[in-house]
Amino acid sequence: ASQGTSTNTVTSTLSVTIGEAAQGGGQYMCTATNEEGTDVSGPAVLSVLPKIISPPMSVAIAARTTAALECTAAGYPTVDVVWTDPQGSVAAAKSTSRVDNQVTSIVSIANNEGADGGGNYTCTPRNSESTGASSHAAINVYPDIVI
Repeated sequence: ASQGTSTNTVTSTLSVTIGEAAQGGGQYMCTATNEEGTDVSGPAVLSVLPKIISPPMSVAIAARTTAALECTAAGYPTVDVVWTDPQGSVAAAKSTSRVDNQVTSIVSIANNEGADGGGNYTCTPRNSESTGASSHAAINVYPDIVI
């Protein structure tokens, strides 16, 4: 006589709430345990599309001074911020800091061109999954006052 095998199936659902700063994005694994032992699934990745959570603010500066613009974005996998200047060229970030799934990037713009040195700068978040919506900030330069 042959012995029959019994199969029991258990289904479990994990609900994840994604917070403003992409909390919840990451890798998840399932562990199943019974009297026969334990088995662990391969990782399932929960990606969170990149988005700006604190956009850069426009500033007004005097001619021949320096302005700093700050942009914070979040997402999973790791998010980077790309800055572009008024001509569409990539502007290098002065500093970048990361906390969990969030990145803050600061670009420093030296205005050596007098009143014509301002313009719109663009902050764009991106990761390996996607590119998020951009945000713009203006550097408005007020002219030298000659008395």
